[in-house]
Amino acid sequence: ELFTLLKVIRGASDLPNLTFVCALNQDHVENLTTDIEGVESHEFFEKFFPTALDLPKVRSDVLQPMLHERLKKTFETWLKEAEQQEEFSKGLDSLWKSALVKLCTNIRKTNLLINDVEASSALIVGEVNPLDLCALTAVRRFCPSLYEIIWNNASFFSNSRNSWKTLSFQSDEAREAEAARIREIVKSTPKAVRDEVLVKALLTEMFPARVEEMFEHRRSGEGSLDPAERQKRIAHPDYFPIYFHCEVPETVFSAREMESLMTALSAGETELRRRQIFNDAFDTFEKDSIRRYEFIHKICVRIETMPIEIARSVSLAISECADRLGDEMLVSELRRALGGIFAVAQRLSSSDEVNRFIGDCIMSASSDLFAVNIYKLSTTHRGENSTLLRFEDVGEAIIREAFISRMSSRYGGEMGFTPTKYDMHALYVWSRLGPAEHQKVRAFWQRFIGQSRRRLAEAFDLIVPAGQIWNNEALAFIDELIPIGDLGRMYEQNQGQETLDAVQERALARLERVLRRDVSSGEVLY
Repeated sequence: ELFTLLKVIRGASDLPNLTFVCALNQDHVENLTTDIEGVESHEFFEKFFPTALDLPKVRSDVLQPMLHERLKKTFETWLKEAEQQEEFSKGLDSLWKSALVKLCTNIRKTNLLINDVEASSALIVGEVNPLDLCALTAVRRFCPSLYEIIWNNASFFSNSRNSWKTLSFQSDEAREAEAARIREIVKSTPKAVRDEVLVKALLTEMFPARVEEMFEHRRSGEGSLDPAERQKRIAHPDYFPIYFHCEVPETVFSAREMESLMTALSAGETELRRRQIFNDAFDTFEKDSIRRYEFIHKICVRIETMPIEIARSVSLAISECADRLGDEMLVSELRRALGGIFAVAQRLSSSDEVNRFIGDCIMSASSDLFAVNIYKLSTTHRGENSTLLRFEDVGEAIIREAFISRMSSRYGGEMGFTPTKYDMHALYVWSRLGPAEHQKVRAFWQRFIGQSRRRLAEAFDLIVPAGQIWNNEALAFIDELIPIGDLGRMYEQNQGQETLDAVQERALARLERVLRRDVSSGEVLY
């Protein structure tokens, strides 16, 4: 195309009163002609462009105000207070100096970033932190491979051991290995190969704690997540997925859909009807999808302001869906839903009604894991609850009795409920609520196992599943559920001829090693 253009210019060069002005990179054009035999590239260039003027490079002190003014206008509906506007200006100035000055090197690149931010912000108005959105948008525009790394390793970047809304616990060794793996992937990206300092600066703006893990080989004290939650930072587990809706708009649960759901809930004349409306809406979402997490997150935000009778119905409906809530997709759907439950409890916390509400949620929960978290976060682990803050009228004894009643009804009868591995913690907590409750748990396991070696293997596989990391507390955990002496007797006595599959055989092999005390701390059991 370039050579065709040059031929056109050459053929029309004798037209009077006609001057061609061509903006180009001279070195680049000259390099294109070096393959022509016998032609000196600079002389070849001068045949077409006898007069060349060097245009001054646009200075950063021109580009920065242009970026600042455009983005300030983009977010003017987000930043209504003078303090917010000043904080945004200071943050944008810091982002410019640390990273954007190296990326927005001309007017075209600066406009590209501005246009991208405007397009992204239109989808999630007010739902995220504007500075983090600018930083992530710059990553998407100029470092696409790094953007993919952040998205594909969401559980690392959005996780925090200080939040009860995040994924399950990781050992320090596993965490360090994951940080090292992601660091090597980041360092291999094209942008990091050319300028690792720039990539670290972009990541630091969004994930300072994760950068310390990856590049400084240390874990900083993250402190409370409350500021990150208030500021809707990308590093907070509740808000991380929302930042990526600009990439996949179909994952957004829109404001229009929310208003339609609220209209239907408001029209529901009874609590049972409102719960059914919520369940019908929940059933429309694909399991473990971003869109379903988005729905849960937004309903738990809206629950803080919807009429209290509707909020109560929605909370009970959430509890009824608890066994279908994911606990492994980016961030935990189950734990995000707990935040919604406690937001309603906070609204009811000035009266005894809060106890009835929490008790009803515990009783209606379809998941023991969900129920035990409600119990703990409203009684024994109140310090970890950043949503329910007023406990003066929260009766610990009342809530404990509700939890005991639930567990007794599920596991106390002759036809006890068959537990899953996710129910083990609830059984453990129940067992520790007194000698009578401990005896109920012990009796349940005796009924469950009976004289069956296969059921013994199934029970131990629930309590100590394959892949479990053995630690010094594991033996006490097992003993609380099934006394070690009972396990030993069952192992020796249940020697029938039942056919066992490979999983059950491995479970009994783990049990035998535990009974022999042939396990060491930190060992992964298979």
